[in-house]
Amino acid sequence: MTEAECLERLRALMKTLGLDAFLIENQDAHHDEYMSYVDCRSSILTGFVNRYAKFVITESKAALWIDCRYLSHHQNALDSKVWTIYLKGHSDTPTREEYLLKVLPSNARVGVNPFYISYRCWNSLEKELTSAGHKLEPVNTDLIDIIRKENGLANRPPPPKKSMFVMDLKYSGKSWQDKVTDIREQLQSRYAYAFVVSKLDELAWLFNIRGDDIPYNPVVYGYALVTLDDISIFIDENKLTEEVQVHLGLNSHNAKHARHVDHVKIYPYDGITSAVADLAKLNKRIWMSTDVAAALGNLISEDNLLIEMSPVARRKVCKNPIEVQGMRNCHIRDAVALCEFWAWLDEEVTNGVTTVQAANKLDKYCSEQDDFLDSCFTTQSYIGNGSTGNTLCPESGKIISAKGLYLNASGRHYRDGTTNITRVMHYGTPSEWEKECYTRVLMGHIDCADTAFPRGTTGHALDAIARRALWRAGLEWMVFTGHGVGHVLMVVEDHYGISNTPFHQELPLSEGMCLTIEPAYYEDDSNGIRKFGIRLENLFVVCPVELKKNHKELGYLQFEIVSFVPFSRNLINTSMMTKPQIKWLNAYHSKCLEVLSPILKEQGRTRALDWLKREAQPLDMNP
Repeated sequence: MTEAECLERLRALMKTLGLDAFLIENQDAHHDEYMSYVDCRSSILTGFVNRYAKFVITESKAALWIDCRYLSHHQNALDSKVWTIYLKGHSDTPTREEYLLKVLPSNARVGVNPFYISYRCWNSLEKELTSAGHKLEPVNTDLIDIIRKENGLANRPPPPKKSMFVMDLKYSGKSWQDKVTDIREQLQSRYAYAFVVSKLDELAWLFNIRGDDIPYNPVVYGYALVTLDDISIFIDENKLTEEVQVHLGLNSHNAKHARHVDHVKIYPYDGITSAVADLAKLNKRIWMSTDVAAALGNLISEDNLLIEMSPVARRKVCKNPIEVQGMRNCHIRDAVALCEFWAWLDEEVTNGVTTVQAANKLDKYCSEQDDFLDSCFTTQSYIGNGSTGNTLCPESGKIISAKGLYLNASGRHYRDGTTNITRVMHYGTPSEWEKECYTRVLMGHIDCADTAFPRGTTGHALDAIARRALWRAGLEWMVFTGHGVGHVLMVVEDHYGISNTPFHQELPLSEGMCLTIEPAYYEDDSNGIRKFGIRLENLFVVCPVELKKNHKELGYLQFEIVSFVPFSRNLINTSMMTKPQIKWLNAYHSKCLEVLSPILKEQGRTRALDWLKREAQPLDMNP
């Protein structure tokens, strides 16, 4: 079936269930930032994957809500006579609730799979629909899987059978037993009996385990119940290597169904629903995160359900000293590979290197570094009108020419940390406008990176600092300035970052948080076609700072940079910059030399060392 035929088949299935509308969430049951491609259900209707899109399908309409980064791709790929595209966050964009109330007939029935919508969103949507005389219905049958099967495809594949591995204490900095003790103390403080661990990165962090169940994300499919009395983990038992069994204190010769050693039990992955239902019978307070699936949250009565930010998340986001040092160390190794890559590209670009060849070469250099595990997303490698930072579908292989801006965004997981960095180069003579745009983005990066702020400040409060230089020219970018980064977990971590709109349940920036600063500018022509894109990204650790004063003993924090790759000299117009900005940039380039030169020299990377010395030369101060 074609995508259009799949859409009509979905409508036919909706009709058999008596549904007037159906919601597609592009989400899995765990509601993490990333998921397996197979859980991006909309691809069967659109022909491509976009994990950020949300859909509403009715008898005659099909609408989706997307991030502005992907607008041009969707406009080119989708039939405007069939699809209505809305940009998230725009003032004139209706919410899905508003849209539904506008297009639904009287007394409509709206369906959604309760595993793929959060309890919080379910309640909000149900309230809106009920007040208008409509009804929200749980659809426990996966309609997309039905269409896949009819389309000659297998049902949604089962979770991968890949093995897990243990995060050694020298990398994690804290035992899982101590972490569980912390969580139990939080349970007692909130008068709760149990916490349901439903997010994959929280499961991995809490028990110091990692896996490979989702591409680019070292997590494993599973749940956990941490009560005041015991611990239950719901996971595919075949993934439990001997190392993991010893780590968790399990004995493989115990009972077939559940094993109990030192209060740890293992149950099948799909046993979580019945286990939560059993918890409900205890008439005790159960804590679940705000992103828990409605299918689980709805099992507990409102009187006994505590919906708050996960106690695991609050601890996970602030890295301990061992984790922070690991982030520093892996970024140095990453920078060695990046210098080798940029030096190679500098030599080879005139020979007709494609964007795909460049991405593959960078991946190769990084994979050769000690303790490398995997990339944390597909390396983004774009030239000119491809430089959107769009992760939907990498270019087929444009030549990196001397006539456009080349953007490369990448990141890796190592045993001791996770990296994320973006640079933009021009291998010809950039226009004055390209240089101005690049310099303004760089100025915003520097201004934000160089700020100090009192404890209790959110990233939302700092966002305008990074945008100021662009705003002064009437320019803007429509997405966040920076995101949290997990420690050998998901490269985008919830609850903190830097953005012009507050993050959901945003936490103040705190010591040990790791996050990116990545201002950007994307320019389109009058027809909405992308001309070029600029994004400059480094990773930082939030750390304390002693200042001249300490107003009312607030305590102040600053950003410590851990990425060490020079910015592009031929794109910088220093006449636009202030002396403090140039001073910061020269100090940063000097630090790159100080940190990397001895390593590059020791490893015999002469080409990379020469490139680094050339690119990190001091820039002249303005008179």
